[in-house]
Amino acid sequence: MKLLCGILVSLCWPSGVLARTPLTTAGLLGDPSTQPTCVALNVGSAPHDVTVELRDETNAIVAVTDCPAVAVSSTCTLTTPGQSRIFFCIISTRTLASFRGTLMMVDSNGRVTSAVVTRRED
Repeated sequence: MKLLCGILVSLCWPSGVLARTPLTTAGLLGDPSTQPTCVALNVGSAPHDVTVELRDETNAIVAVTDCPAVAVSSTCTLTTPGQSRIFFCIISTRTLASFRGTLMMVDSNGRVTSAVVTRRED
């Protein structure tokens, strides 16, 4: 019955209504020596399209990427040069429960200096 209801809702509602439900990380302070990196990990059971945005403390989009059909256990990653500002990531997908999001600051040696993770709250 639950499956039937889900199918009916998805057929009757316009795709734009259900299309994008974002996951948003907490913010991290960046600096010129670290690169902010957003990672969306597909933990679901099927491939899904995902959009990853890196934003600053004014909510301005710093960088954005679209990754079509991200495979199970695969990632969509977005990196930009470091700057002295607060960054956060927004991950948009049709299937919120299928993704985990991480924002991390990575130094020039490839070491993660700080990170925050987000997921759907149950």
